[in-house]
Formats: sequence, structure tokens, C-alpha cells
Amino acid sequence: DNFTKEESEAGRKNFGVVICTIDWMEWLWLGEHGHRRANFVYGADRTFAANWLVP
Repeated sequence: DNFTKEESEAGRKNFGVVICTIDWMEWLWLGEHGHRRANFVYGADRTFAANWLVP
């Protein structure tokens, strides 16, 4: 599939840019010998904290 630049530019209006900032995340591991759960918090001042949670 070889498209010309003009053909590619015609579809440009159908695309956009998504910018995300993750400031909180929860992680869950389900295992046969026990489960693990944690949360991670990223601060605006570039701080980071991680905590274990009860599954």
C-alpha cells in the first residue's frame, strides 16, 4: 500500500493528539500462591509514593 503525500494528508482531519498525565495508578496481581495489590501516586512536584494494599 503506497500512498502519496496528498492521499495521506486528506485523512489528517480524522486524527488528533491525546496527551495524558497519570497521577494515580492501582496494580493488582492475582496469583495461585497469594494476591498482591498496590497503589502508586505521582505528585505534581515529581514526588512518588507506593503503598501495599489489602487485596
